[in-house]
Amino acid sequence: MPKLTEDDERKLVLARELMDRYGAVFSLLAQGENSPYMTEAVRQRLAEAEKKLAPYTITGRATQAE
Repeated sequence: MPKLTEDDERKLVLARELMDRYGAVFSLLAQGENSPYMTEAVRQRLAEAEKKLAPYTITGRATQAE
């Protein structure tokens, strides 16, 4: 196996960090409130995202059409 360069090592570290993040996101999606990753900060970010996406929901579009 060829020796990894410094750039390869950096890419591996970044890939591991991204895999950890995706693991946390999948845990949140699968377990919801029971996920160990469901912190108050995550709840707050989810609430903010929900507000931003509200106009694009069925209910949001219905109220805009009126």
